Amino acid sequence: MASIPVFNSVELYPDFRPNEEKCEVEWRRGSWGFTIYRAVPGQEHDVRFAEGVRRLGEWMRWVILVRRYTEPDMNTWPRCPELMPQPHEHDRWDDVAARLWNEVVEHYPNADQVDSTELGEEDFAPVGEAFLSWVDQLGIDTTRLNARYDFCLIIDETVLQMLEGLPAETPPLEAPKLGPRPPPPSLGPEEDIRREKAAHRARLAAKRAEAIAPPAPPPSKSDQDRAKDLCRETWVWILDRETMEKYQEGEDIEFPPWARIRIRDMYAAWFDRAKGAVPDDWEQHIQEDRHPWDTIRWWVCSGARTANEVLRRYRAQAAAATTPEHRS
Repeated sequence: MASIPVFNSVELYPDFRPNEEKCEVEWRRGSWGFTIYRAVPGQEHDVRFAEGVRRLGEWMRWVILVRRYTEPDMNTWPRCPELMPQPHEHDRWDDVAARLWNEVVEHYPNADQVDSTELGEEDFAPVGEAFLSWVDQLGIDTTRLNARYDFCLIIDETVLQMLEGLPAETPPLEAPKLGPRPPPPSLGPEEDIRREKAAHRARLAAKRAEAIAPPAPPPSKSDQDRAKDLCRETWVWILDRETMEKYQEGEDIEFPPWARIRIRDMYAAWFDRAKGAVPDDWEQHIQEDRHPWDTIRWWVCSGARTANEVLRRYRAQAAAATTPEHRS
């Protein structure tokens, strides 16, 4: 495997943020990204696989770039619109996106034993074994939160077909449309009353205008909104190293060490986990799918245990409602 490139550090948050909120994370030491294992055998797929990896990287970068318009400054821009970066301006998120470096592994022992043909019956143990061996050979401190050595990604035929369905190029960034500035701080009860009366008159005028105007067509989605939908719909396999170790040793685990992760959630799996905002317990992030139930599992940022409990209760109630005793 190639040497991981090293970059200068970049501050995720702008200077006007309090110092205690600045992000001190492991990726400052170098790049960010994942080890990607190829589970699409055959030289005839070399070109397809290379293009799929390229598109995955482009969309992973886009998820980073679009964050300049999602957090953490959305509450600041209406009051200080001059702080909002424009799409053509170089921003700190450009620096973060440029530091993405995914390492691709195409040849590893027992790769021909990977089985991803049956829905919910996937077996990526050969990938996990190769990943464990690689991390062991590095001799690094695996107790530190560094997603590059805790997770790996897997691209099989199903994932490759999805990646081929992504646009070859990501859409340009669009700055959000800001509404009117929020009112300044209250100057006293009389000023509050005056503002409320003015707001009431404005609401009445808007209702009258709405009553006489033809219904407006639903707003069409922008290219950026459609791109966000793609990042919610497109996924790859993710494998957890610590859970793979337990799986290999025959320990009792609730979920297999591999699941699906949406492109939009890769940021949390890497950066939020490095900040300590995402627990390192695999089972806290694996959520059963609502429709195929426990045959499909997703890595989610939070709330997996609660969501699973709700789904299981609903499933039990639905099953009880169909029993002969209940019908009688």
